[in-house]
Amino acid sequence: MTDMKKDDMKMNKTDEKRIKRRSLLKAGAVIAPLAITLHGGVAFAQVNSAGRCIEDMKTNVQIPLYEEVPIGSGTYQQTGTSVNFSPDNNQFTGRFVGGQPETHWQYIENEQLSGITCLQSFANAGLN
Repeated sequence: MTDMKKDDMKMNKTDEKRIKRRSLLKAGAVIAPLAITLHGGVAFAQVNSAGRCIEDMKTNVQIPLYEEVPIGSGTYQQTGTSVNFSPDNNQFTGRFVGGQPETHWQYIENEQLSGITCLQSFANAGLN
C-alpha cells in the first residue's frame, strides 16, 4: 500500500474547496442575467389590479362640475352636472386649487374619496 502524506491531504481539501467555490461562481454567472429579466410578482399584481380599478372608476365614479360664483371670488358651486371619472390629467372639475385647474384625481384626493377607489394601489404601482 502507498502511504499518503499529510501535505497531499491538505492539497486535496484545498482543491475541493476551490472547485466548489468555482462551481458556485459559475452558477451565479449563469443565474444572474436570468434573475434580472424576471418580473416581480407583487408589482405585476399591483399594476394589474390598478388597471381594473381604473376601469371600475371610469364607469362608477361621477365627478361633479363646478363654476366660480361670482367670477373671481374663489367660491365654487356645483353646476348640477357631473361626468364619468377620467384618469387623464387633462380632465378638470372647474375648480382651481393653488392657481391650477383641479383634475379628477385631485378631486378624489381633495374630497377624501380615496376609500371608494384603489388610488393607493395606483400610486404604489407608480402609475399616477
